[in-house]
Amino acid sequence: MDPPTSRLPVRTWHRARAEVWPHRRAVLAVAAVALPATVVGVVGAGQPVAMLPAVCYLAVVGSALAVIDARTHRLPDALVLPSYPVLAVLLGLASVLGPDGGALVRALTGGLGLYGAYFLLALAPSGLGFGDVKLAGLIGALLAWCGWAELAVGASAAFFLGGTWAVALLAAGRAGRRSAIPFGPFMLAGALVGLIGGPAVLGEALLLG
Repeated sequence: MDPPTSRLPVRTWHRARAEVWPHRRAVLAVAAVALPATVVGVVGAGQPVAMLPAVCYLAVVGSALAVIDARTHRLPDALVLPSYPVLAVLLGLASVLGPDGGALVRALTGGLGLYGAYFLLALAPSGLGFGDVKLAGLIGALLAWCGWAELAVGASAAFFLGGTWAVALLAAGRAGRRSAIPFGPFMLAGALVGLIGGPAVLGEALLLG
Protein backbone atom coordinates (compact mmCIF):
# COMPACT_ATOMS: atom_id res chain seq x y z
CA MET A 1 0.00 0.00 0.00
CA ASP A 2 1.28 3.48 -0.82
CA PRO A 3 2.26 5.69 2.12
CA PRO A 4 -0.10 8.51 3.17
CA THR A 5 0.56 11.76 1.34
CA SER A 6 1.38 13.47 4.64
CA ARG A 7 4.36 11.13 5.07
CA LEU A 8 5.83 11.72 1.62
CA PRO A 9 8.00 14.70 2.68
CA VAL A 10 9.46 12.61 5.50
CA ARG A 11 10.19 9.70 3.18
CA THR A 12 11.70 12.06 0.62
CA TRP A 13 13.94 13.56 3.29
CA HIS A 14 15.16 10.11 4.35
CA ARG A 15 15.87 9.12 0.74
CA ALA A 16 17.78 12.34 0.12
CA ARG A 17 19.78 11.84 3.31
CA ALA A 18 20.58 8.27 2.31
CA GLU A 19 21.92 9.53 -1.04
CA VAL A 20 24.10 12.23 0.51
CA TRP A 21 25.32 10.50 3.68
CA PRO A 22 28.00 8.28 2.06
CA HIS A 23 29.50 11.40 0.44
CA ARG A 24 28.87 13.82 3.29
CA ARG A 25 32.47 14.96 3.81
CA ALA A 26 33.05 15.72 0.16
CA VAL A 27 29.66 17.43 -0.10
CA LEU A 28 30.40 19.65 2.90
CA ALA A 29 33.82 20.54 1.50
CA VAL A 30 32.38 21.49 -1.91
CA ALA A 31 29.47 23.41 -0.37
CA ALA A 32 31.83 25.31 1.94
CA VAL A 33 33.56 26.68 -1.16
CA ALA A 34 30.65 26.85 -3.59
CA LEU A 35 28.12 28.64 -1.37
CA PRO A 36 30.14 31.73 -0.41
CA ALA A 37 31.76 31.92 -3.86
CA THR A 38 28.33 31.84 -5.49
CA VAL A 39 26.89 34.50 -3.19
CA VAL A 40 29.87 36.83 -3.67
CA GLY A 41 29.88 36.28 -7.42
CA VAL A 42 26.14 36.82 -7.85
CA VAL A 43 26.06 39.96 -5.69
CA GLY A 44 29.18 41.27 -7.40
CA ALA A 45 27.57 40.71 -10.79
CA GLY A 46 24.66 42.93 -9.78
CA GLN A 47 21.97 40.25 -9.73
CA PRO A 48 18.87 41.09 -7.62
CA VAL A 49 19.33 40.34 -3.94
CA ALA A 50 15.80 38.89 -3.88
CA MET A 51 16.95 35.80 -5.75
CA LEU A 52 19.76 34.95 -3.31
CA PRO A 53 17.68 32.36 -1.39
CA ALA A 54 17.04 30.46 -4.63
CA VAL A 55 20.70 30.71 -5.61
CA CYS A 56 21.87 29.56 -2.18
CA TYR A 57 19.46 26.63 -2.25
CA LEU A 58 20.67 25.46 -5.65
CA ALA A 59 24.29 25.99 -4.61
CA VAL A 60 23.85 23.66 -1.62
CA VAL A 61 21.84 21.01 -3.46
CA GLY A 62 24.09 21.41 -6.49
CA SER A 63 27.16 20.71 -4.35
CA ALA A 64 25.64 17.39 -3.32
CA LEU A 65 24.58 16.56 -6.87
CA ALA A 66 28.00 17.42 -8.29
CA VAL A 67 29.80 15.16 -5.81
CA ILE A 68 27.36 12.27 -6.23
CA ASP A 69 27.40 12.51 -10.02
CA ALA A 70 31.20 12.69 -10.13
CA ARG A 71 31.47 9.58 -7.95
CA THR A 72 28.53 7.47 -9.09
CA HIS A 73 27.39 8.95 -12.45
CA ARG A 74 23.93 9.51 -10.96
CA LEU A 75 21.77 12.55 -10.23
CA PRO A 76 19.34 11.15 -7.64
CA ASP A 77 15.63 11.92 -8.03
CA ALA A 78 15.48 12.19 -4.24
CA LEU A 79 17.45 15.44 -4.53
CA VAL A 80 16.38 16.75 -7.93
CA LEU A 81 12.62 16.28 -7.95
CA PRO A 82 11.82 17.91 -4.57
CA SER A 83 13.91 20.88 -5.70
CA TYR A 84 11.27 21.78 -8.28
CA PRO A 85 8.59 22.93 -5.81
CA VAL A 86 11.20 24.46 -3.50
CA LEU A 87 12.76 26.48 -6.31
CA ALA A 88 9.32 27.46 -7.61
CA VAL A 89 8.41 28.94 -4.22
CA LEU A 90 11.75 30.73 -3.84
CA LEU A 91 11.64 32.18 -7.34
CA GLY A 92 8.01 33.16 -6.83
CA LEU A 93 8.93 35.08 -3.67
CA ALA A 94 11.87 36.66 -5.49
CA SER A 95 9.49 37.80 -8.22
CA VAL A 96 7.23 39.48 -5.67
CA LEU A 97 10.15 41.19 -3.92
CA GLY A 98 12.30 41.84 -6.97
CA PRO A 99 12.11 44.58 -9.58
CA ASP A 100 11.17 42.40 -12.58
CA GLY A 101 7.50 41.45 -12.70
CA GLY A 102 7.93 39.16 -15.69
CA ALA A 103 10.77 37.14 -14.18
CA LEU A 104 8.58 34.22 -13.04
CA VAL A 105 7.04 33.70 -16.50
CA ARG A 106 10.50 33.90 -18.00
CA ALA A 107 11.74 31.33 -15.46
CA LEU A 108 8.95 28.92 -16.38
CA THR A 109 9.68 29.35 -20.08
CA GLY A 110 13.42 28.94 -19.62
CA GLY A 111 13.05 25.89 -17.41
CA LEU A 112 10.75 24.15 -19.87
CA GLY A 113 12.96 25.17 -22.79
CA LEU A 114 16.20 23.83 -21.34
CA TYR A 115 14.42 20.70 -20.09
CA GLY A 116 13.08 20.09 -23.59
CA ALA A 117 16.47 20.67 -25.22
CA TYR A 118 18.18 18.20 -22.89
CA PHE A 119 15.33 15.72 -23.35
CA LEU A 120 15.93 15.68 -27.10
CA LEU A 121 19.68 15.34 -26.55
CA ALA A 122 19.12 12.43 -24.16
CA LEU A 123 17.10 10.62 -26.83
CA ALA A 124 20.02 10.98 -29.25
CA PRO A 125 23.36 9.18 -28.75
CA SER A 126 24.80 12.14 -26.84
CA GLY A 127 25.84 10.47 -23.60
CA LEU A 128 23.40 12.57 -21.57
CA GLY A 129 21.08 10.81 -19.15
CA PHE A 130 17.62 11.70 -17.90
CA GLY A 131 19.10 12.84 -14.61
CA ASP A 132 20.76 15.59 -16.64
CA VAL A 133 17.39 16.36 -18.21
CA LYS A 134 15.72 16.83 -14.83
CA LEU A 135 18.56 18.99 -13.55
CA ALA A 136 18.36 21.12 -16.71
CA GLY A 137 14.83 22.20 -15.80
CA LEU A 138 16.03 23.60 -12.47
CA ILE A 139 19.04 25.34 -13.97
CA GLY A 140 17.03 26.74 -16.86
CA ALA A 141 14.43 28.23 -14.52
CA LEU A 142 16.99 29.88 -12.27
CA LEU A 143 19.06 31.32 -15.11
CA ALA A 144 16.04 32.53 -17.09
CA TRP A 145 14.66 34.25 -13.99
CA CYS A 146 17.74 36.46 -14.15
CA GLY A 147 17.57 36.96 -17.91
CA TRP A 148 17.90 35.36 -21.33
CA ALA A 149 21.59 36.26 -21.52
CA GLU A 150 22.26 34.33 -18.32
CA LEU A 151 20.40 31.33 -19.71
CA ALA A 152 22.20 31.38 -23.06
CA VAL A 153 25.65 31.74 -21.52
CA GLY A 154 25.03 29.25 -18.71
CA ALA A 155 23.70 26.56 -21.06
CA SER A 156 26.57 27.07 -23.52
CA ALA A 157 29.22 27.17 -20.79
CA ALA A 158 28.18 23.72 -19.56
CA PHE A 159 29.01 22.15 -22.91
CA PHE A 160 32.20 24.18 -23.28
CA LEU A 161 33.46 23.14 -19.85
CA GLY A 162 32.39 19.52 -20.28
CA GLY A 163 33.94 19.31 -23.74
CA THR A 164 37.19 20.85 -22.54
CA TRP A 165 37.40 18.35 -19.69
CA ALA A 166 36.69 15.44 -22.02
CA VAL A 167 39.42 16.56 -24.44
CA ALA A 168 41.87 16.92 -21.54
CA LEU A 169 41.09 13.39 -20.33
CA LEU A 170 41.52 11.99 -23.84
CA ALA A 171 44.81 13.80 -24.29
CA ALA A 172 46.07 12.48 -20.96
CA GLY A 173 45.02 8.93 -21.83
CA ARG A 174 42.67 8.77 -18.85
CA ALA A 175 39.53 8.26 -20.93
CA GLY A 176 38.52 6.74 -24.23
CA ARG A 177 35.99 7.83 -26.83
CA ARG A 178 33.34 5.67 -25.17
CA SER A 179 34.12 6.63 -21.59
CA ALA A 180 31.18 7.98 -19.60
CA ILE A 181 31.83 11.43 -18.17
CA PRO A 182 29.41 12.84 -15.57
CA PHE A 183 27.89 16.03 -16.96
CA GLY A 184 26.06 17.31 -13.89
CA PRO A 185 29.08 19.13 -12.39
CA PHE A 186 29.62 20.98 -15.67
CA MET A 187 25.96 21.94 -15.89
CA LEU A 188 26.17 23.46 -12.43
CA ALA A 189 29.49 25.17 -13.12
CA GLY A 190 28.05 26.55 -16.36
CA ALA A 191 25.07 27.89 -14.43
CA LEU A 192 27.43 29.80 -12.17
CA VAL A 193 29.22 31.25 -15.19
CA GLY A 194 25.86 32.35 -16.60
CA LEU A 195 24.76 33.95 -13.34
CA ILE A 196 27.97 35.88 -12.84
CA GLY A 197 28.93 36.84 -16.36
CA GLY A 198 25.94 36.20 -18.61
CA PRO A 199 25.32 39.65 -20.11
CA ALA A 200 29.02 40.52 -20.32
CA VAL A 201 30.01 37.24 -21.98
CA LEU A 202 27.13 37.38 -24.44
CA GLY A 203 27.92 40.99 -25.26
CA GLU A 204 31.56 40.12 -25.99
CA ALA A 205 30.50 37.19 -28.17
CA LEU A 206 28.15 39.40 -30.20
CA LEU A 207 30.87 42.02 -30.67
CA LEU A 208 33.39 39.42 -31.81
CA GLY A 209 30.80 37.89 -34.11
